[in-house]
Amino acid sequence: MHENRTWSERTKAAVVLAIIVAGSLTWCTVAPAQEPGAAGIISRDDLPKVLAKVNGKPILKEDVLSGLAAGAPITPALRRAIDQELIAQQPLPAVRLTDEQAEHIKRLGPTVLAYFYQKTIPELARRNPADVTEAQIDACLTENPKRFSRITGESRRRMAASVVARQQYAEAHGNWLKARLAGTEISVNGEELSPAVMELAVQTMSLRMTGSRQTLVPALFEKIKEMVIAQAAQDQGAPAETLANDSDLVKALLTKTVIEVDGHKLVLGNLRNWQAMTARADAVIPDGLLVGAIKEIILVADAQAQGIDKDPAFQKQLERSREQVTASAPGTSPSDVYYARQGLGQADVVVSAAELEALHQAVMQALLYNGQAAGPEALHAYLRTAKLSWARETNLQEVEVSDAELEGLHQAIMQVLLHKGGAEGTNGLREYLQSTKLNSARERHLKVLRGRAKIKLFVN
Repeated sequence: MHENRTWSERTKAAVVLAIIVAGSLTWCTVAPAQEPGAAGIISRDDLPKVLAKVNGKPILKEDVLSGLAAGAPITPALRRAIDQELIAQQPLPAVRLTDEQAEHIKRLGPTVLAYFYQKTIPELARRNPADVTEAQIDACLTENPKRFSRITGESRRRMAASVVARQQYAEAHGNWLKARLAGTEISVNGEELSPAVMELAVQTMSLRMTGSRQTLVPALFEKIKEMVIAQAAQDQGAPAETLANDSDLVKALLTKTVIEVDGHKLVLGNLRNWQAMTARADAVIPDGLLVGAIKEIILVADAQAQGIDKDPAFQKQLERSREQVTASAPGTSPSDVYYARQGLGQADVVVSAAELEALHQAVMQALLYNGQAAGPEALHAYLRTAKLSWARETNLQEVEVSDAELEGLHQAIMQVLLHKGGAEGTNGLREYLQSTKLNSARERHLKVLRGRAKIKLFVN
């Protein structure tokens, strides 16, 4: 009967017994390791500028101490810096991309190049509201009394400054685009698009950028749709009105439509979020989106003509953008990306039922022998055995258990006590075991890297 009880039941029994016998776990605290005092260590100011070198690359004192709290031990921070530099020097293994990631990266180059080049064009730079003059603010307030009627004080003037800045940007942006499009040949499936339609579309986009509340007709989209339907009607020998009433057919025709700008082609179906934007039968694609896509084609062509796509600064920015796509999550650190590609990511470590049960047994033994040497020794022995199993080593003496690992386990046990053996406490033990197993695997990997590297320390 006793053997058939669940882990939760056994833990609750052990917790009750431990609380009755001693009231608390006096051994559940481990003093953090301290660096030697004044007699054994020099002050931070006396440390050399370069603390270590990894394959000739210096590890600077200012980088190691940056963000380190006063009185915090320096040695762990230096070890972390050395390991991070080791990882940074390793070539990243090839990563298997998902279809979505591969498609994203394929489209990324032109988008990043257009953005990079756009920053060099003054007319396309955003305007700063702080640069708007008092006279311009007064004029804006006078011309738009209803727009600012419910706002008072400095907030009223700040909002007016923002409106003026947007208007200035929209005007400069629109004028630059109109000038650049002058003489540019744009066609829809090989048929020339009227320059007047493009000019109206640019004007519509400029109004949208100012926050205008006017009803804006998507002239460019409607004209493209009209041209595509007329082309299909001519090819099929069917009335254009009949084809226009078939929303599925119109969507299929538009998806395959090719917009050509001075020889550079864009398939509408390749626009980002095209499927989502055309999901409704009466969907209307904003002119701003279409003009933006045409503008990107122009910027990319101009940048390539000037050789900007070969600029090292652009290549570096493009590589950073690609790494963000292939990273496991937005904002993932370079170390996490490296570990994930080595099969040492968070999702790569699995805790088996047998491993969790072994930890449960060690915890119960520690609780039952509360306050006696057998309690903490059971946890220490468990960790040594677990790490031995993970490392698949043959000599138990080569496996070390750190104070930090023991302290982490003690904290997890305290969670069990606080939650009286409930699911939250049990999950804490599982998370601890998974984290320790992962860190152990990473440490073994780093040990190999350290053995291959030339690491020179300039401090003891």
